[in-house]
Amino acid sequence: MKPCDAARARELLALQWTDLNWRGSFVQVCRNLVRGQLTTPKNHQGRRVAMSRQLRAELRLWRRRQRAEWLRRGQSLPEWIFVSVCALAARCLRNQGGGSAR
Repeated sequence: MKPCDAARARELLALQWTDLNWRGSFVQVCRNLVRGQLTTPKNHQGRRVAMSRQLRAELRLWRRRQRAEWLRRGQSLPEWIFVSVCALAARCLRNQGGGSAR
């Protein structure tokens, strides 16, 4: 891994918890989110991006907070790292034919 490796914003939105390698301190980038559709990364190949100590600590804190929030609502932690309750509810409404949710 090169120290200047970074993930693009659309790749970050497509990250799942299983893409994080805590022991190896890297993120496996293998998806991209474009106009609501999952695609391959821009170069059509997955890659590893180094995880700094600070990023690792922030992600662990984020996971802990998200898990608590979802459990408070009676649900388990979603597989996606950056998901909100509102976005998930809107997606469910659309899938059930409940009209458009913004």
